Amino acid sequence: MHTLNRFLSYCGLPNHLPITIACHNAEKCWSASSDKRTSTPYSDYPNLILIHPPFPDSIAFGKERKNRGVGCHHPKFFVLQRQDAIRIVVTSANLVSRQWNRITNTVWWQDFPCRNAPDYLPLFTRVSSNDRDEDSISDFAAQLAGFMSSLVIDIPEQAYWISELAKYDYGGAVGHLIASIPGLHMQDCSHAAKTEHCLTVNEVFSSQSSGTKLLGSVTTFVVGISHRFRTATDLNGSQLKTMASLLGNCRQNACGMTEVILKRNTSIAADINAVGIFVTASYEFSDGDYVQLGFLPKDIAKWVSPLSDAGFFSFSACIFPKEAIAAALGGSGTKVQLILYGPNFSEIPNLIQPGQLAPLCSLLAHIQRCLGLWRLQEVLGRYRWPESLETDFWGCWTINHELKNASIRIIFPTIERVKNGTCGVAPSRFLLSLSEKTWQRLRNYKVFHDAIPHPGDRIGHPMHVKVACRRFQSKTDTSSFGWVYCGSHNFSPAAWGHLMQHPFDASKSFPAVNSSLGQRLHICNYELGVLFIVPPPGTCKNIDGLKSSLDVIDLPFVMPAPKYQHSDRPATTQAMREVALLERESSLASEVVEEMMNEEIPDEEEEIIETAEFMAREKEEEKIYAEMLWSQVELTECYPPLVIAIANIS
Repeated sequence: MHTLNRFLSYCGLPNHLPITIACHNAEKCWSASSDKRTSTPYSDYPNLILIHPPFPDSIAFGKERKNRGVGCHHPKFFVLQRQDAIRIVVTSANLVSRQWNRITNTVWWQDFPCRNAPDYLPLFTRVSSNDRDEDSISDFAAQLAGFMSSLVIDIPEQAYWISELAKYDYGGAVGHLIASIPGLHMQDCSHAAKTEHCLTVNEVFSSQSSGTKLLGSVTTFVVGISHRFRTATDLNGSQLKTMASLLGNCRQNACGMTEVILKRNTSIAADINAVGIFVTASYEFSDGDYVQLGFLPKDIAKWVSPLSDAGFFSFSACIFPKEAIAAALGGSGTKVQLILYGPNFSEIPNLIQPGQLAPLCSLLAHIQRCLGLWRLQEVLGRYRWPESLETDFWGCWTINHELKNASIRIIFPTIERVKNGTCGVAPSRFLLSLSEKTWQRLRNYKVFHDAIPHPGDRIGHPMHVKVACRRFQSKTDTSSFGWVYCGSHNFSPAAWGHLMQHPFDASKSFPAVNSSLGQRLHICNYELGVLFIVPPPGTCKNIDGLKSSLDVIDLPFVMPAPKYQHSDRPATTQAMREVALLERESSLASEVVEEMMNEEIPDEEEEIIETAEFMAREKEEEKIYAEMLWSQVELTECYPPLVIAIANIS
């Protein structure tokens, strides 16, 4: 905390200025109580709030929060509001004075001007890898809003940031934001979900006749489904048989999902936001042709209901039938994909009330976006890269090619370079993280290159940069093209994500669908970076606003980086420890170490830690919630959703 106080003093920030700081805390980030994850630590700064972003149960060991995972809140970025613009800063430097004075870091920023009037539509803009339109709009605002919402999701007083972001124009963004958010993420297949009915304003209406605009999707669960079909409630199994029959007769979309009906139930005193989930084959709701599966989770219903009641958004839902039956038999929770349809965005600034900002913030935090590795693929997939011209970074990822001529180059300082730095190995011991085991696995592939700081006056200073570059050389002239990433992501699965196969086999649960839909991306950390692209010549306009050559981007190390010689060894954790013991570091170095201890929490990059099962089950509080709702619903008198056609809300 003392380092943060020094930073505030150094910047000369007025003590009346509203300041929000998100940072890591090994205990508080895992607290289920939002009150324990916020504080106002400085009496000199009464408008400063410190928040510790939450980590989900899906990355905890054993599915219990007390068995915490290896997650870290690791991004380094600033959002600075001014009278006429907002400045977004993405850096690799922590809020420690030494990192801004004696350590080599990367910093990028851009100012975005005020709009004449707030516009919420850019906060939902979707850009896919299939979008190759040279004039396609930027999704910078949506990525920024989604990431910031995930940090303040359950802190209502911080939801005002959403309305603030809507006041600025991000159309001139020169880069693409690349975010990672902890969790077990699925591919978004809302584009394949042909739903027919939507929940809005307490009713269900035909989405086909309303002409509403598809905005995206949210993945959540059905709660109470095991309670609904347990033996004590369904003595002869008739309801379970009816559900199975209905699911068997329902149409499935290209993802293998079946549409279910969402219905508001304001008569349940236990929760005025309760949303029931029904399955039906005909959508006509004659006697016996529908069954209520359960409810939306309480933390999802609390924002779905007010947003749909206000007429801002409408929602449809789909499930995987096999998962529903497995859950009814006491298995894992059933995923429900909420399909989001859009409102008249021009009316939101005039109609939205302060109390509706928190639900809007929750929606933005939950809406599915590509993250980590998938986000990198999404953005780069918009271009056709000529692999034959590639000179750097990722290339032909076949085993035979890589064994003969590795296409990836890892730029990492040698132990000699670190040892000869201005303060010896002491500063780098808490900045660099490479295990001896990883080095021994990779040394024979000749992929390591020395990191020589650039420009020359940075030589001798420790490096804390996270940079990736993919470079192509033009055949017609001296220009180059490709892309550069910089930000907070270390080169680890914790940061970029680890691909895992869905427990339900893809070939059975997702028929006739690309196998990627059966994969999930397991991310441990919060991360944020920015990607700059110089597209291949002639493929499209330079939408990123960069010049025609990739070489105009200054990298923080010398390129081409020299390959390790036979005797070179990287500055692994073990190597630095050995040097420190031999040199018996000076008192100056010890002073450096004391401050560095607060600077960085290295990724756990030794091994991928697998948990036995990641399918989320109903938590105890969700079971209690479901039982409260079911107790107030007479199963023999379940009112079917009302299906009506209304005018286009957009």
